[in-house]
Amino acid sequence: MLSKEQERESAQRTAFYTKKEVGAYLLKNGVPRSTRASKALVAMGTTGKVDEEVNQELLDTLNKVYFDVHPQQINIRDKENGKLIISLRK
Repeated sequence: MLSKEQERESAQRTAFYTKKEVGAYLLKNGVPRSTRASKALVAMGTTGKVDEEVNQELLDTLNKVYFDVHPQQINIRDKENGKLIISLRK
């Protein structure tokens, strides 16, 4: 059973990764493989600009996901509850 804080963070991740802009960014640039790429993804999804500063707490919350890359799709799964957030078709 998840605590209220974990449920809030999970809902925040779901809302972020289901945004159209985030999906388009991931399909274009692939999954983030470095801290810099993660910051660019979060900045793009929150502010619409890749080079904006992001809050470290927000970055930590949004990075609690697994990216499963397959030839035809990218699956994004929540680390805390194991649920599939979204599956993006390439």
